[in-house]
Amino acid sequence: MKNARCRVPVILVGIFLIILFGLNAAARYFNLFEAKKPATVPTIEIWLNDTTLETINSGDKDTKYPGNNLTITQDGEESSYSNVEIKGRGNSTWGQEKKPYQIKFNEKVSMFGMGKAKKWVLLANYFDKSGGLRTDIAFYIERMINPDNALNGQYVNLIVDDENLGLYFLTPKVEVDKSRVDLKDPLGILVELDNLHTNEENFKVGKNHLQPKDLVAEDNKELAIKDFSTSVQKLMSAAKANDLNKLSKAVDLDSMVEYYLLSEFTINPDAYSSSLYLYKDGAEDVIHFAPGWDYDYSMGNKEWVWAPNDEYYSPYNMSISKYYDPKKENKVGWFVNTPKFYKIVGAKYRETMMGKKDELLQYFDEQVKYIKKSMLYDEARWNGRFYEEVMYLRDWLSKRFDYFDEVYGVI
Repeated sequence: MKNARCRVPVILVGIFLIILFGLNAAARYFNLFEAKKPATVPTIEIWLNDTTLETINSGDKDTKYPGNNLTITQDGEESSYSNVEIKGRGNSTWGQEKKPYQIKFNEKVSMFGMGKAKKWVLLANYFDKSGGLRTDIAFYIERMINPDNALNGQYVNLIVDDENLGLYFLTPKVEVDKSRVDLKDPLGILVELDNLHTNEENFKVGKNHLQPKDLVAEDNKELAIKDFSTSVQKLMSAAKANDLNKLSKAVDLDSMVEYYLLSEFTINPDAYSSSLYLYKDGAEDVIHFAPGWDYDYSMGNKEWVWAPNDEYYSPYNMSISKYYDPKKENKVGWFVNTPKFYKIVGAKYRETMMGKKDELLQYFDEQVKYIKKSMLYDEARWNGRFYEEVMYLRDWLSKRFDYFDEVYGVI
């Protein structure tokens, strides 16, 4: 009994030291950013006309509110715009306290060097307690893999009618446009696979619900959907037969491999079921996968527990493989399950990502420094956990690179 009583304090001391070590590690990491004054994130201010933020937030996300004024402040310089439309956006995110929005200008506007367009998206990243770093990092990885297909983004402080809503991530809206998805054929169409949020605009191919997001010519919508559906059927037939040659005639194989690599690396639970953008530029074209979208639940986000009882599960080395894995049968219906496909994925990894762990972590550290001041306000308002999540995510990315070097780094 005496020894048992002695062991209790020893255990408690051990636990205390582990916690203290973790806190000290976090302090050392964040102290790296105290030497210099944190960078100032640009501010977007919106003054509403004939409506209130409460009205917008409590209404339908698709209700449009035009005639508003907007000012962008960056490094002390202001740019002002009038008659700006604002509306809600998102599916599950629209039901949260911190809501995402879409803004639309009267004419095309260049925002932070991301090309000219009328429509822009303000992502709230409510489910990502790191302040939206998961989306930022996913976009950066996609630029590593193929900069021609990747989106970019800019952190901003959002203020509406003098109410500070915190840190948002401004991105281009995925649409048909010269600076976005540049389609030219009269049957050109941009489609989103979304099996989680279906509506009357969807068309179905097999068990997959597809939504036409944008077209080159609205008058050709029915013909464009019919042409796209035929190509999807060919894609799924090839995948079911595990016929890579047949598949390559239905899709742009490079873009499919790139999307798979991005989705697999980030362990995006929405991949292959929701927010998957596909496009086809006319009857003579094949289906293309791009750009990547919706990463707030990816990269080991603890808000989302993915397949904890799966034999391949680990926060750092799992595959999206609850649905798809080299060691399992094909359950996705979009990819062929052959060694040759994984060899192509491995070659793409070695060509575009291998050896760039330090580069990615350096970018990560710079972005943490950049958003820190804004995120601390955001954390206080929206019940975040910035420090904890940043430490966890950085470690996750490092270990994920190590795992990919092991799986795909060797020919």
